[in-house]
Amino acid sequence: MKLLNLKFIPYRFVLTGILSFVLFSQIVMQGGSEALAYGTVDSGRSWIYEDQPSLEGIEFGNPTRLTAQWQAQPEYEIYLPFIQDSSSGTVYYVSKLGNNMDGKSWISAWNELDQIDWDVIQPGDTILLDGGATEMVYVTPMRVGSSGTRDEPITIQLASEPERDGRVVIFGGRSTPLPYCGQTDYVFETAGVRNVGILTGDSSWVVIDGLRWRGITIHGHNQHGIRLNSDSSNITVRNVEIYDNGQAEQRNGEWSPDKPGVNLSGRNITFERVIIHDNGQDAFQSGGDVGDFTLRESWIYNGREHPIVDESFNYCSHTDGIQIFDGGSLSGFLIEETIIGPGFTNGVNMGQELAANNIQAVTNDVTFRDVLFTKAADNNIMGHPNTKPQGWVIDHVTAHCPNTKFNCLYLEGSGHRVTNSIISGATISLPDGLDTYSGNCQWNTQGFQLGQVANPLFADVDKSDPFSLDDYSLLPNSPCTGKGSGVTSVAQLLGQPDPDRVLSGLSWEAEEGYISPPFIASNGYITQSIETSDPTLGGRAAYRFRISTAGNYIVEAIVDAPDSGSNSVFINVDGEPSKPDMIWDIQITSGPEERIASWRGSGTYDANEFVPKVFFLSAGEHELIIRGRERNIRLDRVSVMPLSGN
Repeated sequence: MKLLNLKFIPYRFVLTGILSFVLFSQIVMQGGSEALAYGTVDSGRSWIYEDQPSLEGIEFGNPTRLTAQWQAQPEYEIYLPFIQDSSSGTVYYVSKLGNNMDGKSWISAWNELDQIDWDVIQPGDTILLDGGATEMVYVTPMRVGSSGTRDEPITIQLASEPERDGRVVIFGGRSTPLPYCGQTDYVFETAGVRNVGILTGDSSWVVIDGLRWRGITIHGHNQHGIRLNSDSSNITVRNVEIYDNGQAEQRNGEWSPDKPGVNLSGRNITFERVIIHDNGQDAFQSGGDVGDFTLRESWIYNGREHPIVDESFNYCSHTDGIQIFDGGSLSGFLIEETIIGPGFTNGVNMGQELAANNIQAVTNDVTFRDVLFTKAADNNIMGHPNTKPQGWVIDHVTAHCPNTKFNCLYLEGSGHRVTNSIISGATISLPDGLDTYSGNCQWNTQGFQLGQVANPLFADVDKSDPFSLDDYSLLPNSPCTGKGSGVTSVAQLLGQPDPDRVLSGLSWEAEEGYISPPFIASNGYITQSIETSDPTLGGRAAYRFRISTAGNYIVEAIVDAPDSGSNSVFINVDGEPSKPDMIWDIQITSGPEERIASWRGSGTYDANEFVPKVFFLSAGEHELIIRGRERNIRLDRVSVMPLSGN
């Protein structure tokens, strides 16, 4: 069997109707390359592809499956797999359901990540991780113990076959989220909790790939999600989510979080399509010598709000998107097609002036291209003061700093270029000037003038909310057309629906809403793998809809609530749900069954007060909000229905 390694390249299709199909493109065989596509289409539907060569004579093993659902729309650009022949390597398997023998089949699969026999892994080999039908949780760290080569990397990836292509969860064992700054009533879990999810050691030429957004999730560790060694090189991490990893520290009776999501070191390190958020401190923090680092098509942010201060829960830890503070003279940083923020102290803090303990970093040859920086508290883009870096390129960047205290852009040194960018708010501080700047827009800024002063006319931005996920696309009459980042919103980056989109009708598939982590959409359901007793920490599914006739309405959903530990969510209409009154305790189901929403109110988990919960809705637009509470409950179709007798 030939295993197919996946990269992503854009192809353009015209899609008509609702369809479900398997796609292949550019199979690279020993005799050359051949572009092809194959699709199975739902009954009565059609699709158009520019070229569909014959599949005859091509052998496949474990092809990637991409299921798509589009209504009739104009042309879309979607990403298809770039498939390479890797038949020279051996395929190994990891699954909780394996018998932990030799790892050469799903039956004999290694049953935990720490059971992988790295002595047998050779260049070109692939390790498939079982994600279950929805998810599979692993509770030991993965310590990478072998290296590939340039031509034959070692690939560790989510399985792609049905019933194993859910989500791989690497859980550290800490089920209580990290404390917020100043919290006094906190108990730090340490017994049985692991420190790090993935450790690369001194390995090189290794690819870790979840195959799709959040295909691999790492959380609940007491230090880092991923730790890279300074001797590691040519490591690629793709389609991974890293959150709630870090340490809790107590001083004078008050707790605070610490430690970054990724402890960054090594050479030729690439992170693509990663989502890193709400860890103890920075998303990325240098832990040693690092160079030739790439962050591409990713989102790093803090979304968990502090309950008292109007900043992120970890603001006292000086949390940055990327902080490089050690390693001496460093070079080669590329950040592109990425969103940094909201919720950080500094979007990026690149470098460190010489400190008493001889820690120092100067970051040269840094490129930001098609990057959206949004709503940092102190500084958005910063080359650390007194480090005098050289050779920065800032091109097609949007930096929005409506309430940033200090600088939207701070940069000393020489050889820098800022072009085709939009800087809005706070101060532009360039003490040594700029070698090249052209085609820029700036608005409501102080300090250096690097371009046209004009309101960019963003499509939909809430300046007062430091955590809102806004739309930075430009209105048709914007004077800054053609400038700024091509990545304009989280929804655009992740391929999610517009959060303000009004859904048609009053019944929808659960994944049609605007879905926020830790909820994920998987196999037609939305679910989360952790318990969140605080609704603000749970996944969020929002459904905007329109009522034509005022009256009393109820909410019905098809749910899979298998037991008493997986049978409740928070729910409300036209407002965020609160606890405990807006808990919906669901009668246990045997597989997916219909249930009508209730509210616990002043009742109990087994005797809700409001059964069913009736919402009076006026004619017009409304929003149904469901927040995650217990783990592994699965929501399918959601409906808003008139109460019988209206």
